[in-house]
Parts: sequence; C-alpha cells; structure tokens
Amino acid sequence: WFGCALFDRDHRGIRLTEEGRILADGVGAGLARVHQAVRDVQNLQDLATEVVTISVSTATASHWLIPRLTRFKVAHPEIDVRCVTTDSDRNFDTGTVDLFVPVGRARWPGCQRWPLMEETVYPVCSPEYAASLGPTPWSLGVLMGAELLTLQERHRSRMRWSEWFKALGAGAPDGAGLGVTNDYTVLLHAAMEGQGVGLGWHHLVHDLVQQGRLVRPVAELVTTAEPMWLNAPPGRALTSATEVLRDWLLTAD
Repeated sequence: WFGCALFDRDHRGIRLTEEGRILADGVGAGLARVHQAVRDVQNLQDLATEVVTISVSTATASHWLIPRLTRFKVAHPEIDVRCVTTDSDRNFDTGTVDLFVPVGRARWPGCQRWPLMEETVYPVCSPEYAASLGPTPWSLGVLMGAELLTLQERHRSRMRWSEWFKALGAGAPDGAGLGVTNDYTVLLHAAMEGQGVGLGWHHLVHDLVQQGRLVRPVAELVTTAEPMWLNAPPGRALTSATEVLRDWLLTAD
C-alpha cells in the first residue's frame, strides 16, 4: 500500500525498516495526542459541571419545579440540577441536599431561608364539572354543596377545606370529607377527571388553569400569612452554582 516494505523478517524475528519506524513513530504520537485530547475534554467537562441537589414534594416537583428546570438548563448548561422528592418532613436529612422546600409548616432551626412565593389557595375543578353546577363564578353556597376532594396526610399540615372557608368568614361546608386521598397529585388528577373540586395551591395549579385543564369555579381565594420558603441546610456555605439556582428560582415565573 505504501510502495515499500515496513518491516523485515530474518532469523531473529521481525524488525521495522526505516520507513516502518517513521510510520510507527508518527502513528504513536498521533494516538498519544488523541488520548490526551480526550482526557482534556473529560477534565474540562468535569470542571465545568457543578451539581446542585434540591428537595421538594412530589407535587411541587411535578407541577412547578420540573417544568421550570427546562428553562434553567438552557440558561445554565454548566449546572447539573438533581431533584429528590419527599412528602414528609419526618426524618428528612438536610445534610444530603443543597436546597429544599419544606413540605409542612414547621420552621427549620439554623437554616438559611428566602421567601419563595406566597401561599395562595383557591378551589379548582374541571370545566365540565364547573358547568354541571351552573354558571361560574359560583357562590360559596354552591361550592359548599359540591363534591369536595379532600387531602388527608399524616405527617404534614396543609390547609383544609374548613380552614379555607373559615378564612373567608364562612361556615363549615356540607361536602367536607368527600373524595379523600393522601396524595396531592392524585387529588389534582381526580379534579381534572371531573370527580369534584379540590383546593389548588397557585404555584401547583396555575399552569393547569392556563392550559384549560382546570378552572376556578369561584372568585374567592385565600393567601396565608406565611409564605413558602426556600431553605439551605445550616452550617453550609452555598456554592456559586447553588447561589445561581437559588437566585433563578426566587425570580422564576
């Protein structure tokens, strides 16, 4: 192929010719450069990628965080965000994450924290279910007679129907306790399937309302006195990547 011999064979074995030696040296040097280039690229990627771990509830991950992380990754491809979910504050180890949003109302001593969003709550249901009980917005009296989907959780405290009506100065609803589940994502799916009315936390249902999958059958809403907080574990300095994610989440739509 080269028009010359690359090695000679004699009684001692095989040895490279001068042409063969030149070719071997060139190929060896080229392969060494390729190997080093691959290592350089891998090292650059390792240095460029910073990992940030954030913990939120399953519902917050599904309906708020994950849809927004797509935009974050476009803006900050150098940061690898890892989301872990927990639906109970019991035995939650803050030492395993960089940021977290508590699932309950308890405060975490020693944590750094920043107000993430107001806690605004209003009823939601499917368009078909809303139409079945008459023109909207309904009165609170109509809402009280509706099938009220209720969340019952053992290890955290969330606003219940009785608290929501009380905040508006209304009495206890007749339909309280119907359609009970212990999973908020299941409750939202039940509402979208027309099984009744659920309490919607604005940050979790806003996109579904915008998409027309849920509607607000009444005009009333309740904003609690305590915002939802983004927390960082105590005694830990925030990395630059964690600060970037924190700042982005605090201003995200």
